[in-house]
Amino acid sequence: MSLNTLNPYPSYGDQFKSGLNAIIAALPGAPTIADLVAKVEAYVEPIYYPAGATTAQKMELKSIVYSAINSYVNGQVKSMYSGSSKGFVDMLIGPSLQSNLPVDAIKNRILDIEDNLSESNLSVETQTPLLLATQVGVVAYDYWLGEIALGAGSAWITYLTAAKVSAMGNVPFWTASAMEGSLIGTRSTNRGMIETTTQIVTTEIIASLTAALTIAVGKVIFLWIPRLQRNGGLPGGCGCSK
Repeated sequence: MSLNTLNPYPSYGDQFKSGLNAIIAALPGAPTIADLVAKVEAYVEPIYYPAGATTAQKMELKSIVYSAINSYVNGQVKSMYSGSSKGFVDMLIGPSLQSNLPVDAIKNRILDIEDNLSESNLSVETQTPLLLATQVGVVAYDYWLGEIALGAGSAWITYLTAAKVSAMGNVPFWTASAMEGSLIGTRSTNRGMIETTTQIVTTEIIASLTAALTIAVGKVIFLWIPRLQRNGGLPGGCGCSK
């Protein structure tokens, strides 16, 4: 009997979904970025610091939110990965997923990429950020399709007006953005943005969840898009790549 790759982080996906529900319920009617930062931190903290986070840990969680926003709007995620990892990142958040697939094929594509991770000879350490991202992608895909289908019954209805939102037009970008947030988050731990009171994998998960929720919610509410980048950061560049 053949068996596809098993994602080892199903509870992480549950936390991501619950976080989306908790954050939209807690945000005020006209939220600011400061509101988003506060609500993401308030959701993540009791999950991973049930006895209460220290002042330093609270500050570090909020710093991940701000850093994730900066990294996303400046299009920095692809510079965070190299080698075979970068190829998988491109497949998960690049044009082949966002623009070149029918909406009903996106989930299967993410699962196919996830399955191919097991055949890539990447180490478990290298696979971890990618598996966290695919778990977020599958959950985000199902979540946003469900919320759009709910229409007026969705807590997100303010941001899901028919004139602006459709499954075909928005779900691919919202799914990719959630995965991009996750990928950004796991790389924010390299210099220990979370106090080293937990093992590094747990630290990566905390940062990944924090960043994934930040970008997933911010993309929908604030309509963030990565800014155009000049080649090499020099004046006169083409400004044609994100």
